Amino acid sequence: QYQEFELISVNPQDLNIEGKRIYPPIVDNYAKMNTDFPPIVLGANNEVIDGFHRIAAAKHLGLDYIKAYRAIY
Repeated sequence: QYQEFELISVNPQDLNIEGKRIYPPIVDNYAKMNTDFPPIVLGANNEVIDGFHRIAAAKHLGLDYIKAYRAIY
C-alpha cells in the first residue's frame, strides 16, 4: 500500500492502542530490554500498523519518545 517511509521519533502517549490484544509477557520482555526498541510502523496518519507491544511497554516505562517508520503518501 505504501511505497516510502520516514524514520521519526514519536511520543508513545500520543498513539492509540486501545482495543488491541496486548499480551503482558511480551510487554514485560520489551520493558526489560537494555536497549532502544526496534522502530514501530505507522501509517501516513499515525495509525499503528505494527508495534502494539512496544508502544505498551514504552507507555509503561514512561518513555518520552520511540522510533517509528511512518508511511509517506
